[in-house]
Amino acid sequence: MRVDAGSVEDLEAAGFATTKVGSQPVCVFWHEGRVYAIEDRCPHLGFPLHCGTVRSAQSEAAGAVCAFGWEILGEDPGSVVEAIFQAIRRGASAEQLGRAVAFAAALRVTRLHVQNDHSDWDVVHHGFTSANALHRLLVRAPSPLLLRGVFHLALKVFLDRFLNVPAARPPGEREGGAGLEALRACWDREGQVDRAGSIVYDHLRSGGRREDVVAALGSALLAEDAGFHWFQIYEASVRHAFAWPEGSEETALVLAGAARFLAAQTPTRRELSQVVRIAGRLRRGEALCADGDVEEAGDGDVSWSSVDAGTVS
Repeated sequence: MRVDAGSVEDLEAAGFATTKVGSQPVCVFWHEGRVYAIEDRCPHLGFPLHCGTVRSAQSEAAGAVCAFGWEILGEDPGSVVEAIFQAIRRGASAEQLGRAVAFAAALRVTRLHVQNDHSDWDVVHHGFTSANALHRLLVRAPSPLLLRGVFHLALKVFLDRFLNVPAARPPGEREGGAGLEALRACWDREGQVDRAGSIVYDHLRSGGRREDVVAALGSALLAEDAGFHWFQIYEASVRHAFAWPEGSEETALVLAGAARFLAAQTPTRRELSQVVRIAGRLRRGEALCADGDVEEAGDGDVSWSSVDAGTVS
């Protein structure tokens, strides 16, 4: 039987094509200069292979886990629960289940539209950091009791679906090789959420090292008056990004989401009394640990009558 799946040129450009042989879905891949045809269903998790990424066998069905994560973002809670049961029946490991749910939760951050209320960043933050914690526990000490958390957090991700309506545009490779140094401007100005995500995504999908992204994002924690949630989202994103193969789409999406979150929080407000006290002392060249009253400030400086009381005048 001859089945037309398109031209070789189109296949090479797209990387894959889908067709059917009778009623059987088939995915045709272009990989390292050769053409492969395979049933369009992961034997481990049962999801369409064309939703994932072609990798070596060492990736441990990472593409299928990715597709499972996208399935959790579905619109029907019954289908989400059934998808988990199907994955378990097909032999998915506890780590794969936890990673898929954590990836789905991370996508809620990556896809959060800036038109949402600012407090909504905390909602998706809680979902992702909780799912990441579950994934880490399933790696260390998997148990039937912990597997209940897979269902709980998958439905938490489902309940947060309204925050992605509409969803933000995918990060995409549209920064023209701006480089990670361009992130500094994203921390210094408001309204740079999508640009920050695109800079990180572009760097990683262009062959850049994820370690460099981790360092660039970490600098934002030191340059700003970072809150506890910043550190949580940073740690969760770094840990989860390294759970995927180097150079993968999943790594790029997760770290792009972290960049978007940090850009949404910056620049931080500077009128906090502690920040004012520190800034004033640094300007005068004083030791930060000094106690007592500060002398009268000149024009344009900040002064206060009692450092200990925290009264700013």
